[in-house]
Amino acid sequence: MSNFKKLSILIIATTISISVYTQEKGDKTTEVNTQVLENVIDNNEEIEVVTQTATIHFYRKKTMLAAAIKPTLKMNGSPIWQVRQNWGKSFIVAAPYEYHFSIKTEGESKLDIQAEPGMEYYVKIFPLPGFFKANFGFALMTDAEIAQKEMKVLNQED
Repeated sequence: MSNFKKLSILIIATTISISVYTQEKGDKTTEVNTQVLENVIDNNEEIEVVTQTATIHFYRKKTMLAAAIKPTLKMNGSPIWQVRQNWGKSFIVAAPYEYHFSIKTEGESKLDIQAEPGMEYYVKIFPLPGFFKANFGFALMTDAEIAQKEMKVLNQED
């Protein structure tokens, strides 16, 4: 299979996976199963694509520093979410795959996540002092229980 075909399949799988999300509200979780994308047809070849997923949760707690600033979170260079204070958002992504996240205000912060199938990742976004305005940083939370507790009190975006 050519590199172009592999890239096309990866782009299709990633696009479909990103468009699907989980929405947490209290203890109720709506999950969408995207385990198998069947029979992708490319140049008269039938290719079965099996997509496994991982979930990446982003959240920003309420703070006085940079309260009015709403930076844009980018994934692999494309904007995916305007980060508001006291909000969280979850993304289901194709796995295994390496994702590159960035937030840019005055400076740019970057985070790479090697998403593994079935895993959940929690990323806290927080303001950092800057010269003219605040910068933002990422913290990949290693304790899922703490991250889940912090996210429970936040608003969740659809």
